[in-house]
Order: sequence, then C-alpha cells, then structure tokens
Amino acid sequence: MQQGIPQELASAALETAYGEVDEASLAKEYVARKRMKRPEGDKETSRAVRRLLGAGFSSQTVWKVLREWGTEVEEVEVDEIEGREGGNEA
Repeated sequence: MQQGIPQELASAALETAYGEVDEASLAKEYVARKRMKRPEGDKETSRAVRRLLGAGFSSQTVWKVLREWGTEVEEVEVDEIEGREGGNEA
C-alpha cells in the first residue's frame, strides 16, 4: 500500500494555489520580515543561502535575491553546497 498523495495531484494543487505568485517577491518579503542583512563575505553568504533554501525557496530565487543585494555569487547545485558544508547525510 502506497502512502501519501499522488505526485500529479500535489503538483496540480500547488500550481492552482501558487501559479500566480512571484517566488522572488515572497523571498524579498521573507528577508524583510526576518530582518536579514546583506551578507559580507563567503561565510555570511553561505549562511544566507542555507537560510533561504531552508525556508523553501528555490536555488534560482536565492541566487536572484543575492544578486539584487549586490553579492557576488557563483551558482552551484544545492547538493554541492551541502557536501561542502558538511550537510546531514543519513
């Protein structure tokens, strides 16, 4: 017996609910609400990336927000960041 809901149903429900929502605007609102400051240096940039990804934003949106802050970022895959930072492996 399979648990959960079918992927197609979940995708359709999310598209219906959030199809018109601009994820970048939501990320900017999150940054303002959490009073996040422009990261200075690699360590703070990594922290900001992890925080935004942890909040559920896509990596493309995270890079966009960081670029708008004027932060120089090298776009990498999320798995690469987790591996470099010593991410949780089960």
